[in-house]
Amino acid sequence: MYISGQLGMDPVSGQLVTGGVLAEAKQALINMGEILKSAGCDYSSVVKTTVLLADMNDFNGVNEVYKQCKYPEPMVNICHTHPRFLH
Repeated sequence: MYISGQLGMDPVSGQLVTGGVLAEAKQALINMGEILKSAGCDYSSVVKTTVLLADMNDFNGVNEVYKQCKYPEPMVNICHTHPRFLH
């Protein structure tokens, strides 16, 4: 299964969650978890993620959020930033 384009959007309101990048990362992972669950999978099925950040200074905090998902080891987590991703 391939999942793409998950943002920190509240599925009810369709808006980005408040609280900044960490809250958005957490919500994006919740959304991805729901997609995985609907396909009979969970985070242990994930082999790679790609994260797009506006500021690489947010990497450590976002990485801590990702660790809460209990991904399998080893799992590839690729992180990119680009000025175009700025809010």
